[in-house]
Amino acid sequence: MNFKNLSLICLASILTFSALYAPQPLLPILSKQFDVSASIAGLIITFTLIPLSFSPFFYGVILETVSARKVILVAVFLLGASEVLLGLSASFSQILFIRLFQGFLIPAILTSLMTYVSKVSGSEIIQKSMSIYIASTIIGGFSGRAVSGVISYVFNWRISFIFLGVCLLCIIYFIRFLEKDVTFNAARPDFKNLLVVLKDRKFVIVYAAIFLSFFCFAAILNYLPDHLSKINEKSNELKTGLAYSGYLMGVFVSLYSSRLITKYGYKNVFLLGSAIYIVSILFFQIDSVSLIYINMFAFCAGMFMLHSAGSGFVNKNVDKNKGVVNGLYVSFYYFGGILGSYLPGLIYENQGWKIFLFFLSAISVSIFLLFTIGFKKAF
Repeated sequence: MNFKNLSLICLASILTFSALYAPQPLLPILSKQFDVSASIAGLIITFTLIPLSFSPFFYGVILETVSARKVILVAVFLLGASEVLLGLSASFSQILFIRLFQGFLIPAILTSLMTYVSKVSGSEIIQKSMSIYIASTIIGGFSGRAVSGVISYVFNWRISFIFLGVCLLCIIYFIRFLEKDVTFNAARPDFKNLLVVLKDRKFVIVYAAIFLSFFCFAAILNYLPDHLSKINEKSNELKTGLAYSGYLMGVFVSLYSSRLITKYGYKNVFLLGSAIYIVSILFFQIDSVSLIYINMFAFCAGMFMLHSAGSGFVNKNVDKNKGVVNGLYVSFYYFGGILGSYLPGLIYENQGWKIFLFFLSAISVSIFLLFTIGFKKAF
C-alpha cells in the first residue's frame, strides 16, 4: 500500500471514530439538557454500538464481492449528513434515532477500511499496516472526544456535531482518489464462511478477548465523565474531554506493537496488554482527578496493545475470507461495547464506582486467562 492510500484510509478512520465517540464527553450536558439519567444518556453511545455488533457480519461477507472503496464513499457521505442533522436535533428521541442510523454506517466504513488495508497490503507488511490503521482509530477516538469537548465549551454542543459533519462531507472529495480494490470474487456472498472462521479456535479466543476488552473499555469511558463531575465540582465538558488524553498513549503502543510482536511473539504481547489492563482498572479506585488523568495512559496502553495485536493476528493468520474475518472482529469488538456502555452503568448507579470497578477487574482477569489457558490449547 502506498503512502497516499494509507493516508486517506487513516484520515477516513480518524473522522469516523470521531463521529462515533464525539458525544461521550458531552453526556453530562445532554443528560441535563434533555432531563434524563446518566444511564439513559449513555444510550446515545449504546444505540450506535448496537448495529456495530451484528452488521459487520454481513458487511464482511458482502465485501468478498463488492468494492470496499465504493462502500466507503457512500457510507462516509451518509455519516457526514447525519452528523449535521444530529447537531440540529430538537429532542432526545431524535438524537437516539440518528445515532442508531449512524450505527449502521460506521461498521460499513470500519469493516471496509480494515478489509481494504488487508487486501492491498502484502503479508510481509500486514501487521505494520494494521498497526498504523489502529493508531489512526485511536487518534480519531481521542480527537472526537477532545475536540467536541472544546467546541462545546467555547460554543455549544450542537456546533461540535455540525463541524464534524462538514469535515466528513469534505473528505469525500479525497476518498475518490483511492486506488481501486484488488480483484474480488465473482461468486455470490456465502454466509457459510462465517462458520468456517468460527470453527478456528485461535480466532475465537481473540474474538472473545477483544469482546471482553472493549466491554471494560466502553464501561469506564462512558461513566468516567459522570464520576469526574461527582469528585470535582469544577468539572466541565472541556476538562472531561481532556481526560481522554491518555488515548494518545494508544497511538504510540499501536505503532510500536509490531516491533514487540516480532521480538516476543503474539502470545506474550497479549499477556502484557492484559496485565496492564488489570492493574490500570484497579488504579481507577483512587478518587484523584490528576491520578485518573495519568492512569488513563496506562489503561489505554493496555487496551490498544490488545487491539493492535488482535487485529494484526487475525489478518496474519488468514489467506481467504478476509472480509468475513474482519467483519467478525469488528462485530465482537462492538458487541462488547454495547453491553459495556450500558449494563455496568446499572451497577454504577446502584452500587457506586468502586463496586463497578471490581466487576470490571474480574472481567479483565478473564482476558488474561483466555491467553494463558486458551492459547496453550489452540496451538
